[in-house]
Amino acid sequence: MAKYKQDAKYADNVISDDEDAFVTARKVCETTKEKDQPIHASSFPLDGKAFSAINADLVPTFIDDPKEFFDEFGFHKKEEQMVLEEKIYEIENSAHKMKFIAHLEFSHEDIKSELLWSRLNVDMIQGDKLEQLIKSGGIPHSMRPYLWSRLSGATKKQHAAGYSYEDVLRQSAQDKPSIGVQIERSLLHALPNNICFRKKNGIGIDALRRILKAVAFIYPDLGYCEGMGVIAAILLLFCSEESTFWIMTALIEDILPPNYYSQTLLGIIISILKMKEDEIVELGLTSKSSADIFNAISQLPNTLHDADKLIEYMASFEFTITEHLINELRKHHQASIRLL
Repeated sequence: MAKYKQDAKYADNVISDDEDAFVTARKVCETTKEKDQPIHASSFPLDGKAFSAINADLVPTFIDDPKEFFDEFGFHKKEEQMVLEEKIYEIENSAHKMKFIAHLEFSHEDIKSELLWSRLNVDMIQGDKLEQLIKSGGIPHSMRPYLWSRLSGATKKQHAAGYSYEDVLRQSAQDKPSIGVQIERSLLHALPNNICFRKKNGIGIDALRRILKAVAFIYPDLGYCEGMGVIAAILLLFCSEESTFWIMTALIEDILPPNYYSQTLLGIIISILKMKEDEIVELGLTSKSSADIFNAISQLPNTLHDADKLIEYMASFEFTITEHLINELRKHHQASIRLL
C-alpha cells in the first residue's frame, strides 16, 4: 500500500502487504537497473547500423519483414531517407565528448582511480562550463542515460525516497483496473513508428506499461494522462527502466509546471497555444470575427505525425527562448485561462 503525508500529491512511502507474492517485480528490477561503468564507456555501438543508438535489450529478437529499414534509434524509415540521413547526420561528436570527459574528470580530481558514474557528484560538475558544453553541442549521446538522470535530479530523488522502484512495481500491479484499461489503450500510440513499441507483447511495451502504472500509482491525484507515454517511451530508448521511472517523477514534481500533466492537459494546451501565439495575436488584431481565431486554434494538431519535423521546429527556438521566459509566459497564460 502507498502511504501519503497529509494533503500530499504523491506517495511518501510504499509498503508491500505480502513480500513473497511479487517475485516478478524483483526479477524485473534486477535486470533493469542502471549499469555502472566508466564515464568514457558507451552502452551503444553507434556504428551507424540500425538500433545502434538505443538500448539493445528493447530491440525485438525477430523482425517480421527483413526488408524494412530502421535508423539508429529504431524508427522505421524509407530507403531514400536512410541514404540522405547517413550523409548529413552525426549522432555523437568524439571531440565534443572528450571535452565532456575532461570536465567531469577535472571536477573529480580527488578520485585517483577510473571515474565511474556511480561516483560522480553532480553538484561538482554543474556551473558555467557545463552549461557552455551543453549549449555548444548538447550532451554526448552515450552520456545521456547517465547525465539526464543526474542533472534532472532523478538520481538524488531515488536515493532520498522512502521506497524503491521495486516496491512501487509490487503495489502498482494491484492498482485500480480502470487505470490499467486507460494505459492499455494508449500503449501502442506512444511511438508507433518505433521497432521497440509497435507490438503489444514487445519488451518495450512491457517496460512502458510497468512505468506508466507505477507513475499512476505514485500520483493518485494525477493517475494516468495522455502524453506521459510518449515521454516515457523516449526515455526508455536510452535509459534503464528504473532510471526512466525516477526521471518521470522528477519531471512531474520538479521540472514541469503544475498541472502540465493533468486530466485537463492544461499545461500541454498552453504550450501548444504558445507555439501559435504570433498567428493568433495577428488574427486578433486584424480580424473582425472571433470565428477566425477559434478556427486557428481548432486547427492545432492533436496527433503527432512527423517527430523529426517537430524536433526540428523545437530546435529552431533553442537560443531565443530561455527558461526564465518560458516560466514567465506560462504563468501569464495559465492565469488568463483560469479567468475564462
